[in-house]
Amino acid sequence: RVRSLGSNLFHPVFLVAILVVFINDKVLKQRSPSLITGKLSDFAGIFALPVFLASLIEIAICRFVSLKVMAAILFMVTALFIGMKTNEPISDFVAEVWFQLLRPIRSITSGSSTPVTFVRDTSDLLALFSVPIVFYFWKTKAL
Repeated sequence: RVRSLGSNLFHPVFLVAILVVFINDKVLKQRSPSLITGKLSDFAGIFALPVFLASLIEIAICRFVSLKVMAAILFMVTALFIGMKTNEPISDFVAEVWFQLLRPIRSITSGSSTPVTFVRDTSDLLALFSVPIVFYFWKTKAL
C-alpha cells in the first residue's frame, strides 16, 4: 500500500480509535459507567494520540516519521499519561491545557465551557499495553 504524509489520520484503525473515545466519553460513560467504560477511552486514546502527533509532524516537516521519532513520541505520551494518572499537579496542568485547546471547538459545538478534569486512577495505567501495539503497527507499516 502506498502511504502519503499524514494519511494515518484517515486509516480505519485510527478512525475507529477516535470513534471509540468519542462514543465512550459522550454516551457510554453517562449511560452505564463501569470498569470497562472507565478504561476503554484510555486504551483507544493511548493508541490514537501518538498516531495523531506523528501524522501532524509528517505534515509539518513534509517527511515520513521514522521509527526513532515514533519511539520518542510514544515515550512522551507514556510519561504524560503516567504523570496524569499518578500526580495531581501534572493532572491539573494537563486538564487546563486540554481545556484551553478545546475551548474554541467546545464553544461552537456545545456552547459549554465546562472545565476538563481527569480522574487519577493508577489502574488506568493498564492502558499502556496499547503502546507496544502502536509501535508494532508503525514498525510494520500497518498504519
